[in-house]
Formats: sequence, structure tokens, C-alpha cells
Amino acid sequence: MTKAMVEHVDAFAKRALAKRYVCVYIDATYIAVKRETVSKEAVYLAVGIREDGSKEVLAYTNAPTEFAYVWNELLQDIRARGTEEILIFTPMV
Repeated sequence: MTKAMVEHVDAFAKRALAKRYVCVYIDATYIAVKRETVSKEAVYLAVGIREDGSKEVLAYTNAPTEFAYVWNELLQDIRARGTEEILIFTPMV
């Protein structure tokens, strides 16, 4: 199942984004991840709202904990995929 989904997940993560978003919600949450042991890792998420009110997951990634450089990479990825203007950034509540 995982192998079958890899192409879809990769295409989603590399797709072109809209040039403008009215608002982008950003946040990280911790979830249990099982590798050799079970530990909690941060899942970073950016959700954009377009002018028509529709929402779109723009980017996501995971890391052992929250780091500024991971947020920087996530936001640079959004820019590299075509987004030029974001009017408001806000944390998810």
C-alpha cells in the first residue's frame, strides 16, 4: 500500500501552488511515531485560504521537534512552488 501511494504523495508535495493566499495558518503538532521505538515528533503544517474561501494544505513535514530552520525550509518550499503573496500568517488555534 505504501509503495502504491509514494507517487501520489510526491506529486502532492511538488505541485504548483497559487500565487496569492489571503491567509496562511501555520502550526506544528506532536504525534506518536513508531520506528525502532515509539516517540513523539513534530508535524509542521501550512494551510492556505484563497480569496474564494477555499482551503488548501500547502505543505507539511515532520522533525523531532520544532526548529526555526524547519519552518524556514517549509516556507521557502511554498515560495519555490509559485506563491508570491500571502496577506496574513497566523497560528492555528
